This record gives sequence, C-alpha cells and structure tokens, in this order.
Amino acid sequence: MQNIEADRKQLIKKLKSVKDPRERDRIIWALAGHEQKSSDDTTPAAQPGKMTPGKPMDLRNFPKITIDPKRMLGFVVPGFFMIFGIAYIAQSIMNYLATRRIDQEIPRLITGGIFVIIGLASFLKAIKIKELLNEGKGAPSQRDQTKRDGMASR
Repeated sequence: MQNIEADRKQLIKKLKSVKDPRERDRIIWALAGHEQKSSDDTTPAAQPGKMTPGKPMDLRNFPKITIDPKRMLGFVVPGFFMIFGIAYIAQSIMNYLATRRIDQEIPRLITGGIFVIIGLASFLKAIKIKELLNEGKGAPSQRDQTKRDGMASR
C-alpha cells in the first residue's frame, strides 16, 4: 500500500517537471489507474476515420478553430448579394408562372442576375484577400523576394 502511494507521489512530482505533452498524458493516465501502451502506439479512437463504440473521443487533440470576425465580414456581404439575387430571380420566375407575361419580369431577372454576379465577384475577391493575408503569415511571397533581391543589387 505504501509502495503505491510512493509511486503516486513520485509520478505527481515528475508531472510537475515534465514539459513534453505526450509524457504528461502518459503520467496522467498512469495516475488515473489506466495502463498506457507504448508511447508510439495510438489508441483506436485517435486513428482518423475509426472510432470504437465504447470509448469517448479525446477532445484535447482536435485543432483549435480560430474565426476572425473581420475576415468573416468579407464573406457576409457577398452572401447577402447572392441571397437577394437568387430571391429576385425566384420571384420573377414565380410571377411569370402566375401571369405568363415575361415583359414585366425581365427587369427583375436582370437585377437578380446583377446581384448574383456582384456576389460571386465579391466572394472571389474575399477568398483572394484571405489567401493574401494567409500568405503574409507564412513564408515571404515571390513578389517580396524579388523586391528584396532588386534592392540588394543596387
């Protein structure tokens, strides 16, 4: 009994000093009374696409989702344009089916088409801006590299 308590105290002491997350997980599992397999093996729940029915998922290993409201605003406005454009087109089709007069519905079809085109163009622009912002976080772009090379040759 004292041996078990001594081992627990030793594991807790080691847990406080260990920085490696895998080693910490292994120590926590040992403290919880579970037997951990070798550190290289993965549990069946951790394998992508496979889940065992009896074990809950380990939520600590999922990547964090960061949502930037400023970037999302670039997708909201084009979404409104697309919704209004599709609504205009749907209304004109419904009115045409009810009245059988296409001459009254042509302006609404054109307006809806313009809204859809503006929405698509804005979506593409928002995606392009998002890619440029993501590119700025990683490695320097080709344009930045050529700019530096040009300045270095002067």
